[in-house]
Amino acid sequence: MPPKRLRPSEIHFVHDTIDCHFQDGDHLLDTFKELLHGNISPRDIKTIAVIRQNGTWYVHAGNRRLFLYKKLEELGVIDYIPVWVVNRPNADAVRERYTTQNRGVSVSVRNDYDFEDKMHSIIDDWKKTRPKMHSIIDDWKKIRPRGIDDIPVEGLVLIGVVVIVGFVLLKLCN
Repeated sequence: MPPKRLRPSEIHFVHDTIDCHFQDGDHLLDTFKELLHGNISPRDIKTIAVIRQNGTWYVHAGNRRLFLYKKLEELGVIDYIPVWVVNRPNADAVRERYTTQNRGVSVSVRNDYDFEDKMHSIIDDWKKTRPKMHSIIDDWKKIRPRGIDDIPVEGLVLIGVVVIVGFVLLKLCN
């Protein structure tokens, strides 16, 4: 079955805590920063697996990735992520993985006592750079043509030539 797309906020955790490192040793905050700044996207990261239990989506594999995606969704960086739906999960494996005490609403990060402070610092730095991007876009809006009167004569001549050539080619093909 091809991947489905869900909002991270639609998916619940199955653990009550997650480690601050991925299995390969990378720190969650390093990956978060890369995602936040657009250096990588969710498509560059292993797709999480989800299951549906009693009408609720739960992550079957990928609680740490889901944690990052939820933060990015809160910041408006992403809307949807690709997920693999596990249609027939092993019931014993699901029970074994399910350690959440709050029905999967949230998780705590372990093994990095100031994780939240570091994450807030990364977010604050990112927010400071965002206005620069918006000012670049605003500058472009100021200099780009807004109407026919703003287009130089040479541009109008070029547009006219393209339209005429297109019309001639259309007539020749018919």
